[in-house]
Amino acid sequence: MSKQQAVQKVRVGLVTAALMLLVGCSAGPYEDSFPDEPRPGELSEYQDACEDAASTATRQAQTVWPRALTARVDDAIDYHLTIDARDTPLPPETYVTDGVPGVMGDVRVSCRLYARLTGGDTYADVVPGSTGVDGWIERTVNGAGIYQWSWSVTFRRPGPHHLNAEVKPVVLDVGGSTSRVLELPTSVTVEGSWIQRSAWWIERQTGAAKIIGGAIIALLTWISLAWAKSASFMAGRKKPAGADAET
Repeated sequence: MSKQQAVQKVRVGLVTAALMLLVGCSAGPYEDSFPDEPRPGELSEYQDACEDAASTATRQAQTVWPRALTARVDDAIDYHLTIDARDTPLPPETYVTDGVPGVMGDVRVSCRLYARLTGGDTYADVVPGSTGVDGWIERTVNGAGIYQWSWSVTFRRPGPHHLNAEVKPVVLDVGGSTSRVLELPTSVTVEGSWIQRSAWWIERQTGAAKIIGGAIIALLTWISLAWAKSASFMAGRKKPAGADAET
């Protein structure tokens, strides 16, 4: 081996050793950035903290509620409100199976939350799944990492209606401002028979329009009932097939 080749070999060895030393020094911080132990603030730690009634722990969560619903007059529907505090929240469709789900993710919640649901008019009957003061129902984070509320709602008139859910106390940052009460509006389309829709229209009228409309509805209702009675009578008079053979 020549002297020049020996010098080149030494240079390669020195460069290799320097690279190995550099990689070894950077391995420590890299590994520390991916610890095996859970980081502070994860769901399990939050749940443990919430076992203390005086805890002030908070956590980022995702709120899911029905943003739009369809109902029928006098038929009760279920309204579900869920706050998902898991590390990875489930899809909104998991919680809202009927209607259009609404989602709000930038909400920081506390261990104990209160929620209530109110109707936008006197024609919506809201029945809570459990009792609470002034309609506010308390929930704590459960073992699955969620808060859940449910109500039964019945509408007594067709047409467009509104519901409004409220949750407190929460920290909601929107455009730099902070709110302590989260409001979740729901639009509801209530369907009904033509008689129900017409009666609702008449109820909203005044004067001659109300009188004329009432007379028309009464006449159409009488015709409808008479037609149904006539059809039933004619069906009863029809001789069954094979009746002559039996006599």
